[in-house]
Amino acid sequence: MSVTLNRRVSFLLFMLFGIGLQAVPVLSSVLKWYETFFHEVSHALAAVLTGGVADGLVLRMDGSGQVMIGGGVAWLSSFAGYAGATACGCAVYAMSSAVSDKTARRFAIAFVIGCALVILCWVHLLDIVTLAIIAMIAASMLLLAHPRMARLARPGLRMIGAYVAGVAMVTPTYILSAGGRHNDASALRGMLLLPEMFWVGAWLLFGAVCIVLTWRLEGIADRRASALATARPVLR
Repeated sequence: MSVTLNRRVSFLLFMLFGIGLQAVPVLSSVLKWYETFFHEVSHALAAVLTGGVADGLVLRMDGSGQVMIGGGVAWLSSFAGYAGATACGCAVYAMSSAVSDKTARRFAIAFVIGCALVILCWVHLLDIVTLAIIAMIAASMLLLAHPRMARLARPGLRMIGAYVAGVAMVTPTYILSAGGRHNDASALRGMLLLPEMFWVGAWLLFGAVCIVLTWRLEGIADRRASALATARPVLR
């Protein structure tokens, strides 16, 4: 039982630590780039996967971003930003938690390839700021993929995943004090006539489901590891 609790507590501690880093002035802006990257890519992917198009993905130094989308299922593409970022964060955490250091390094390399594809598909090549931010994200992944950093690959990816999931889940609450500025919730209100509060609640609920599922996966993985550790050979 203690093994399962330790693994689940580890997940919560990673999340709390990641969210707490928002209070660190410079580091919080750098880490925010990861969440914004997943947020905007989720918008773009949702548009493309539902038959639309995406272009002009932008990341800014202050941690904000945008992407131009058209066609497809418009409301789903708008909803996908916060939801996709939370899901991606939980997925990154769960995958990096369940694998070896060597496989975690391969995940980091796959992340770099993903960054390159995002640039090729959706980033304007004259947008120096966005290119620089994505390059820094890719560079951090290459650092984790380096053989000498093998021991840091898993905790590094888990930290990034937990941070992205936690921040993406709570960020929609800031919309309630947006002061009428355009945002994903106001766009959804214009499409489906449901108030911003409804969409904020939907994002919070979706995020909570993702985090609970990750919590349960951590417990299941630990119970299996504990069972294997105490298993005895059957003699005939």
